[in-house]
Amino acid sequence: MERNVSVFVVVVLILLLVGCARVPDSQQIKADLIGHTMGSMVGGWEFVSISEFQEFTINDMSRASNIIEYDIEMLLEDIDNGKRYRANALVVYRKTDGKWQIVSIHQKSFAEDV
Repeated sequence: MERNVSVFVVVVLILLLVGCARVPDSQQIKADLIGHTMGSMVGGWEFVSISEFQEFTINDMSRASNIIEYDIEMLLEDIDNGKRYRANALVVYRKTDGKWQIVSIHQKSFAEDV
């Protein structure tokens, strides 16, 4: 009987851990941004490699149920020409099927770093 209770407790704990997916941290956000575009083709950025991120700071995070908004500052380096750009963006995640996924990237500012 004690063994059945122990197995039940372990199963419940595993289910709880799976259901409570961790919120994305800075490393996960950078990885998730790859393949996405921020802003317009003129004055915007297409994320293609983790190596583009020279600096990455989460200024603020707000969460409501299954939505998280991150206010992020970045120093990005173009891997083709070496130019650097400062950017501020609002990255919005939604939890769907137990996983956090980017649903939008709003470019707040973007300028060449001189």
